[in-house]
Parts: sequence; C-alpha cells; structure tokens
Amino acid sequence: MGHPSMPIAAPAPQRATHQQAAIFALTTLSVGLSALILFPFLSSLAWALALSVISYPLFIRLNRRLRHRGAAAGIVVAALAAALLVPSAWVLERLIEAGIGGLHQALPMIEGRAWEPHLSGHPALAQGIAWLERNLRIQSVAGELAARIRDRIPSLITISLRACLEWMLVFFTSFFLLRDGPILLRLGERLLPLTRREAAQLVRRLGDTIHATLFGIVAVGVWQGILGGFLFWWLGLPGPTIWGAVMALLAIVPYLGTFVVWIPVALFFSVKGEWQTAVALVIWGSIVIGLSDNLLYPILVGKRLHYHTIVVFFFLLGGVFLFGACGVVVGPMTLAGCDGLLRVARARGTNGAAGSPRQPLGTSPL
Repeated sequence: MGHPSMPIAAPAPQRATHQQAAIFALTTLSVGLSALILFPFLSSLAWALALSVISYPLFIRLNRRLRHRGAAAGIVVAALAAALLVPSAWVLERLIEAGIGGLHQALPMIEGRAWEPHLSGHPALAQGIAWLERNLRIQSVAGELAARIRDRIPSLITISLRACLEWMLVFFTSFFLLRDGPILLRLGERLLPLTRREAAQLVRRLGDTIHATLFGIVAVGVWQGILGGFLFWWLGLPGPTIWGAVMALLAIVPYLGTFVVWIPVALFFSVKGEWQTAVALVIWGSIVIGLSDNLLYPILVGKRLHYHTIVVFFFLLGGVFLFGACGVVVGPMTLAGCDGLLRVARARGTNGAAGSPRQPLGTSPL
C-alpha cells in the first residue's frame, strides 16, 4: 500500500532567493510610491533644503547663545521670511505704482494714436503698422485679451493663494530641517548603503552645491540689475538706481526676470513714437541682459563646483524643464549626487570592498 505523496519543500537557497526577490520588489514599489506621493511637494522641499543649508551657520551661532534648538530655528525662519517677503512687497509696490502711472499716460496716447505723427519719416514702418492693424484687428484683439484677463482673475487668485501656501510649507519645512538636522542626517545615513565617511562626503558635496547654486542665482541677479540700471541711466530714464534694484530682485525670482520692467517701458516708448529708445530697450534687454543669465550662471556654478560649464548648463536646463523653477537647485544637486555616488562605486570596485573614495568628492574632472 503506497504512502500518500507529501509536498516537497523548496531548497533553502531557493527560498532565500525568492524572499530576496519579493523584498526587492516590495522595496522598489514602496520607494516608487513614496516618490509619487512626495513629487507634488518637490519644489517646496527643494527650496526649504536650500534655505536651511545657507542659514544653518546662523542657526548654529544662535543656538549656542539660546541653548534651545526650537527657539533658534524659529528666529532664523522668521528672519528668512522677512528677508524674502519685505523685498518682494517693495518690488510689487513699485511695479503697481509704475503700472498704474504708465496706464494713465498711455491710454490717452493710444486713443489719440500719438505714434502716427512720428511715422512720417519712416514709411516702411508706417506700412507695417497699417498692415498689422488691417490684418490682425488690433483693437478687437486687445478687447479679447482684456476679456480673457478679466475671466482669468479667479484663477490668478487661486494661483496666488497656492504660491502663498507653498511658501508657508517652505518655511514650515525649513524650521524642522534646522531644528532636527542631525537626526535627519543620521536617518539618511542609515537609509543609504554607504559608510559614514562616504555619506558625510556626499552630504558635504550636496551642501557645497546648494551654496554655489544660490550664490550663482544672486550674483547673476545683481549683474542683470546693474545692466538694467545702466541702460536706464544711459537713456536718461528716471530712477535708474531704483529700477536697477527692482530688476535685480526680479531676476532672482523664478519665472520672472528683468523683462517685467523693460518690456512695458519699451511698449510705452513705442506708443509715444520714440522708436529708437524702444528698440534700444528691446535689444539690450533681450540680448545683453537675457543672455548674461544663460552664460554667466553655469560659469559661476561650474567654477565653484569644479565642473565644466557645459555640464552644469545642461543639468541646469534639464532640471528646469523637468521640475520647473526648483530645477535650478535640483539639477545641480542631481549632478553632484550622481558624481559622488559614481566615485564611491568606482572606488569600491577598485578596492574590492566598501571604502571611502580615494579622490575627494570636492574635485571633479567633469
């Protein structure tokens, strides 16, 4: 009489392999899901990390005096908020005043077609403007544009509220990054498959990248403000110093720039019939000021991080295309993190075991 067949257990090595595969799949799924959950907050997290890194030395000095990490972090975050919000309010006030004043002056000139007397000596330009008015129906297009702007006011209010909430989240996150920085760093070291020395070098490299990135943003903004103020002074426009400062601050703000100032001024002078001034503003603003951002920023950041300019340029450009405004920070950080991890992998492959890179992460052939 035969014995009933018993289930044959899988060999121990095979079970271990299946378990490892299952753990790897679950880990990959959880990491992907975590990235998907955190992606909407990437911009806020990136700017909070950047602000925390640059303000951390101030936090350390303040904490030594107060002996309270929460109080020191709160004071530093309040100072950061004031340093960002006060100049923003000043720039917004200047732009609103200038916009209202410019509209009061421009509307009568538009209704009276003030530019027509100035076209007598420029027949080709007069024909071009006449063609535009005849084919593009400028008045009806202007009316449609005004109606669209009026219809978009609720969405603009929603966008403004969303921006305010995002910056509140930035300051909220910055507070905890400052107060609990060492705890979060130890957590990151445990999650990364690196030795403590490798993790410290990588974190230091990322911090240097953030410093270099923000330094480049501020330096380029100041330079663009100087160029804009110089143009206003050269053309004899009022307030070159004030408007140079406004353009410098606008150049630092993501999605904005000096064009917020010089494009309306160029349009105003074209309505007045002062074509030479308008053309000078457009050429100087779009070529000299505009290109200085794309050329000077990668050079400054690359030189401070010892990367080649073209490498920084493409990581910066790709970061902005992929992540938006926060790509200015995320792009160079990705470059630095990838470079550091590749160096760790190459050093381990050379040494045959886990170890620290032979070449410091602060120097790079890229």
